[in-house]
Amino acid sequence: MAERPAADSLGGGDAPDASSDANASGGSGRERLRSLQWLAGGALVGLALAFTGLLDSNPRNLPDEVVARVNGMDILDSDYQRYLSLLAMDRRNPLDDEARRHVLDRMIEEKLLLQRGVDLGLIESDPRVRKAITGAMISSVVSDITAASPSERELRAFFAEHRDYFALPERIHLRRLVFRPRQPGEDLMARARLARQELLAGEEFATVQDRHGDKDILAPPDGLLPPHKLQEYVGPEQLKRVRAMGEGMVSEPLVGTEGLVLLIKAGHQPRQDVRFEDVLEQVVTEYKRRAGDEALRAYLDQLRESADLLLSKRLPSAQ
Repeated sequence: MAERPAADSLGGGDAPDASSDANASGGSGRERLRSLQWLAGGALVGLALAFTGLLDSNPRNLPDEVVARVNGMDILDSDYQRYLSLLAMDRRNPLDDEARRHVLDRMIEEKLLLQRGVDLGLIESDPRVRKAITGAMISSVVSDITAASPSERELRAFFAEHRDYFALPERIHLRRLVFRPRQPGEDLMARARLARQELLAGEEFATVQDRHGDKDILAPPDGLLPPHKLQEYVGPEQLKRVRAMGEGMVSEPLVGTEGLVLLIKAGHQPRQDVRFEDVLEQVVTEYKRRAGDEALRAYLDQLRESADLLLSKRLPSAQ
């Protein structure tokens, strides 16, 4: 039996034998065919619109400064060119199209990973991510400041304002003798005073220490130290006493946590001013560091002012 025409097939089944029924059936088939034609036409229009959308998203239609857009995030041409330059430095031959595309693919994947990390909440849940982001933000805020070269006039004014910071600090050479009871009922004060007399008479410190002293667990280094460093070994009270002593003096026996203590001021170097030219490199470094700190502080204050910040009543209010 011969195949039926496509129109009959689309119309929905075999045609009846009677002519009147055939006319009725044919009319219904034509209506269904017309409906399908409209649907097909609509689908073609949809495909055309979708294709147009794809063309609109093509990087060639992006702004000149953008080479790709990944879920709304732009990859700037300046960043792309910077990556290409870094890659070209490691190659003898010029970059070909494959290498350039490879760089772009890696940048796109980096954006995708970044977006996915944000979606997964890594910024809040992973301390390493937070540290990396805050570190990058701080670097971006201070980079322009630290990259600039201050003028000599600015540096000299900064040096004059902070002269004490660049001066060589006072340094003290402290030796200490510690005395602890060696037997019950021992007159510890008598041993300490005898050691003091020998020191004042010119005996070598090492000799007196071997003869009368006990092990000093927290003995300061045998040399000149700035006061703040010396305090770490002897504490504020002993430091105050030794700073009031003249060079070469030996204190009276003092009661300390270690037992009885003799303080010997073996050397003293007073604070010394320095010339600008001698510490120029330090001046530049400190100038840039403080300028960066000020820029960061201003930026953070601006962020706080624009933020919707609420604190619990149990905590101190924001300043």
